[in-house]
Amino acid sequence: MRTTLPVPLEKGVQYDVKRAYEAVGCFVANFSQARASKQTPGIPDFYVFPPLLRGAPWWHEVKRPKGKQSVQQRAWQQMCEVRHVAYVCGGVQEALEHLREIGVIR
Repeated sequence: MRTTLPVPLEKGVQYDVKRAYEAVGCFVANFSQARASKQTPGIPDFYVFPPLLRGAPWWHEVKRPKGKQSVQQRAWQQMCEVRHVAYVCGGVQEALEHLREIGVIR
């Protein structure tokens, strides 16, 4: 019999990502929104402030494994990239990779 692991819900991944950032001293501003909200479409879930003297804040769009960005989310990412604003898309692994890149963790 083949056993498959359940894919985590995005809310659970958001919780884990937020905890990972906070564990190393980041402050996480939550912009997660319901579909019917009046926020700008595509705005990422989190705006993350690193520990003091560890660089500039960045956006993080949380996605569960195999999750896909909406057209608006991809447009937001492209807007950030052309302006050299850091943008992370994914879960805990991607968060940890970014923290390594900016020197917060080894």
